[in-house]
Amino acid sequence: MNIVFVYRKKIQGRYSLENVFNSLIPHLKKKHNIRIYYTRGRKFLFQDIFHLRSLKADIYHIVGDINYFSIFLPKKKTILTIADVGHYIYGLKTIKKFLYKWLWIKLPFYCTQHIVTISNFSKSKIFNIINKNNCKIDVIPCCYREDLKFFRKKFDKSNIRILFVGTGYNKNFTSLIKAIKFTNWKITIIGEISISDKVLLDKYKINYTNLINVNFKKIIKAYKTNDILCFLSLHEGFGLPVIEANVSGVPVIASNIEPMKTVAGNAAYLVSPRNIKDIKKSILKIINNEKFRNKLVLNGLENVKKYHPSVIAKEYCQLYSFFYSYD
Repeated sequence: MNIVFVYRKKIQGRYSLENVFNSLIPHLKKKHNIRIYYTRGRKFLFQDIFHLRSLKADIYHIVGDINYFSIFLPKKKTILTIADVGHYIYGLKTIKKFLYKWLWIKLPFYCTQHIVTISNFSKSKIFNIINKNNCKIDVIPCCYREDLKFFRKKFDKSNIRILFVGTGYNKNFTSLIKAIKFTNWKITIIGEISISDKVLLDKYKINYTNLINVNFKKIIKAYKTNDILCFLSLHEGFGLPVIEANVSGVPVIASNIEPMKTVAGNAAYLVSPRNIKDIKKSILKIINNEKFRNKLVLNGLENVKKYHPSVIAKEYCQLYSFFYSYD
């Protein structure tokens, strides 16, 4: 079967769903012919559509927040992954929200043979927007990249390093800043820090390193060199850094909300993301309780087995086979 993955325009430092599918490709290639097509931005939309249709694929699988491409591709051959609708729900207003709803969600739903999402939480949110509870949406979780490996590091209480991944409005970085103010803990932040958060970091005398537009090798290094991952998002479609930290042997503190509760299971210390005292208490427990810390690491190594790329690839192979036979 000839399958074309339709990706967004390449942007340096992008750290997203495309990485997940790149990890699946070696396993999918055992059964299917896979090709990646990088689109070139909205200015080249119709040229991209022409080139895509000329490929005459058996399946076009649209990945990575260019849902509107499904409007222009053969419906019976198109699968769309909608990872998260948090941007629509929380980040948009007025006309932008209206356009996003139709171009990214409603019209793609009617123009696509099949929709996939990455968590039951995202599935429920998509249902609410589409307002059709009887439609078929498959849930297939994210996998981690196989270049992430378990790394046993020495835990030095006098030199605690905390990793924070992402700085969008939903990541809740300010809560971590307030939780660790006036401590000697160091934090590594992946993503561009807002001016207001920089002011707080300086005000509370926090030692930090900021990594912007980094490749995945540097992200792997960040997991290797930090002692704790704090993932305190207010909303997510999945929460992939939780799994990445599990693989790397890094204890995780995560928000006590879906989908992180399901993704992490018993492999993270779950906290209320807006409760500053709760966040600090969780960090202190991981620092001071070696038995608990080691248990989180062991639970993480068990948790990630179900997110291995070979396991997730099998789910996609089943979907593609059903999709093709149905057609």
